[in-house]
Amino acid sequence: MPTAGAAATFAAFAFVLVIVPGPSVLFIIGRGVALGPRAALQTVVGNTIGAMVLVLVVSAGLGPLLDRSDLLFDLIRWFGASYLVYLGVQAIRHRGAHSVSDPTESVPSSRTHIRDGFVVGLTNPKLAVFLAAVLPQFVDTDRSTTLQITAF
Repeated sequence: MPTAGAAATFAAFAFVLVIVPGPSVLFIIGRGVALGPRAALQTVVGNTIGAMVLVLVVSAGLGPLLDRSDLLFDLIRWFGASYLVYLGVQAIRHRGAHSVSDPTESVPSSRTHIRDGFVVGLTNPKLAVFLAAVLPQFVDTDRSTTLQITAF
């Protein structure tokens, strides 16, 4: 369990990062505007699952690997950016097909919203940098790193 001081400092750092919207927040807001609150909430579920997988992967040791390998970090970052561009192009191409104004139109399934949110959450470079660069500074290396990171 992290000390109270480390947890408070971590919370302050996390708050600063949370108030600045990143790719996940912008994607979810875009989904909400284009497809309605239900699609936005489904995207949040997928995004949260993707973020949790990223937390587990970093706590298992990906953080130091990403820290040492610019190539691996760039690959993950570019994959995430490419996926966001792909989703944006798809939204532009099908902009009339998925509006919330006409409920008779077919809308992407819940599974699609959750999947898209998952991929965006898993490849979110802002979260990856936070987990790989900021979070380890609050970890006591004499104790189980994985347990401490997942406790945060």
